[in-house]
Amino acid sequence: MKQFLHGIDYLLWGLCIVGNLAVFTGAIRRLLAADFPRFVLLLGFACVQSMALLLVNFLFSFKVYFYSFYSSIAIESVLLVLVAAEIFRIVFEPVSALPANAISRMAGAVIGTAAMVVAVVIWARPFGGLGPAYPSLYGIRMAVETVICCSFWLLALYSRIMGFRWRSRVADILSGFLFYMTIHTITHALVWLAPHSYAAVLSRIETVAYLGALCFWFAALRFQAPTFQSATQARLLMLKAYIEKMYSTVDRQEALGVQEELSLAFPPPGPRPRPRTFDELIKVLRAVVFFEFEPISYRQMLELRRGILYNCAWLLCFVRDQHQPLAVEMDKLGEVETLKEDVLRVMFECFKVYFGFSRKARLRRMQRLAKLYDEVRLAAMLLCIGAQSYLVDDIALAL
Repeated sequence: MKQFLHGIDYLLWGLCIVGNLAVFTGAIRRLLAADFPRFVLLLGFACVQSMALLLVNFLFSFKVYFYSFYSSIAIESVLLVLVAAEIFRIVFEPVSALPANAISRMAGAVIGTAAMVVAVVIWARPFGGLGPAYPSLYGIRMAVETVICCSFWLLALYSRIMGFRWRSRVADILSGFLFYMTIHTITHALVWLAPHSYAAVLSRIETVAYLGALCFWFAALRFQAPTFQSATQARLLMLKAYIEKMYSTVDRQEALGVQEELSLAFPPPGPRPRPRTFDELIKVLRAVVFFEFEPISYRQMLELRRGILYNCAWLLCFVRDQHQPLAVEMDKLGEVETLKEDVLRVMFECFKVYFGFSRKARLRRMQRLAKLYDEVRLAAMLLCIGAQSYLVDDIALAL
């Protein structure tokens, strides 16, 4: 603010403007708006916000700056909510594949956090000295940003519990928000309760935290991610006719040879190979054996759970990478979504906290996992029938 700024404050302010412009320019050049339009909109607004507030700080009074600042904070909060919804859509879509009551639990956690934060803000007493409007506006700002910060943490933790594999770009973007919003939440609470003499130091800490978030967002622009356009129904039908014609003219040995040549011609990116066909998937899966009659030991229970999670992780990775190639027929989309839903359900069951140390409890849990895993095996076999029907028995034995 105009009356309390020193040289270090203007230096940090200038660095934020330069960093915002650099990240926004990089996002435009890397076509980031194709996948994260709301995040790019937030970056553009941050650039305009920083330069406009700097201009208001030099040309107008403190009162004008005060209300301009909190007006821009209100717009920024709305954009942050939209970005959180965008990350939720990217990470958890399709919502139908999530476990039952997952959305209601997440919404309940956000509502409970909001109620707790509002209660704390009403109960606490801030420092005075900046006019009668300051406590109300600052309290609203602190409550809103704290709830948004908790929402971002909820996205990260719940996806971790569900066992989702984060793409590096999404992880970098969310890490930036978690870094600077967590520090902002702590500093807001200190400003709210501490003497006014500490406000300038805490404000500089907030600015440095935002610069740290810009570093995470720079990391999200390290490579040019390809953008994909959804195929039309006419193109899918043409592809279906072509594949049916191709499979009608070749036998099993020739089909396996074609698949092998394609695998060699297009090696998977990264140090860890990813299966692109069902015959490649079979090579990385591990057979999971359930003990049907005897209660198993706790160590065997952990090994069984580890094997299930290993196979489910590969299946989920395979289905997500091959969603479009496998769904060459419109009726195969349902089988792809069914497999994803079954895999997520059994992974959620494996990640539940387990306190059953008795042998009978382990037997009941193993039987429950066996039932869910059989659904995964059946869904994988049905999908394999539509893609490479001659490998159905092999995929059943590999799982």
